[in-house]
Amino acid sequence: MAERVFTGYDLDIVREVAKRLGVAVEMVPVSSAERIPLLQSDKLDFVATSMTRTATRLKQIDFSAIYFVTPHAVIVKSAGGIASVKQLAGKKVSSASASTAGENLKEVVADVEIVYVRDYAIAFAALKEGKVDGFTTDESVLKAIVQQDGAPADYRFIPDFTKSRNVGFALKKDEPRFKEAIDKTLLDLEASGEAARIFDVWFGPKSEQPMERKFKISKD
Repeated sequence: MAERVFTGYDLDIVREVAKRLGVAVEMVPVSSAERIPLLQSDKLDFVATSMTRTATRLKQIDFSAIYFVTPHAVIVKSAGGIASVKQLAGKKVSSASASTAGENLKEVVADVEIVYVRDYAIAFAALKEGKVDGFTTDESVLKAIVQQDGAPADYRFIPDFTKSRNVGFALKKDEPRFKEAIDKTLLDLEASGEAARIFDVWFGPKSEQPMERKFKISKD
């Protein structure tokens, strides 16, 4: 059986970091809920799943320098009649377990019901099957899922909800030398132009998800 090849912006960054550090990479697929426990139990060396750095998470784990900045967003069915985030009041919205998107949405619509599920695929299926009225997570993830589904016109992004989030590699606490090595390598990728090149592959004008790069990898 052929080895499964994982692809994506985060993983291209990972591979470049590993190459410059001179180490091999073993990719391990995990759900959102598994990330922190597996990291804390030494089952993983670091997590690269478009993970948002938050004050709450920093109490449990550490983060590398920020290598991606993107907003959270919400998609709904185009035929559902929901055009504004305020119309989600009293309605159900799915989100992946341990994602910060749900709590960000509740800051705007306090009485929206967030239905947490194991992963993105289940969250999208809940919207597709009419079990929820919306699905919230990272904007770039939502765009990819809608494109892969093959019927992008069936869904729309709610235009008045976006909240910027900062993405870094999640690291185990109290490993300063490892964090320093990762951060230095990320800064080198930025300085060399490689980080911008990788971004352009996945989000540049010719990509399936065009996005303006409004950030640079830098020291906090």
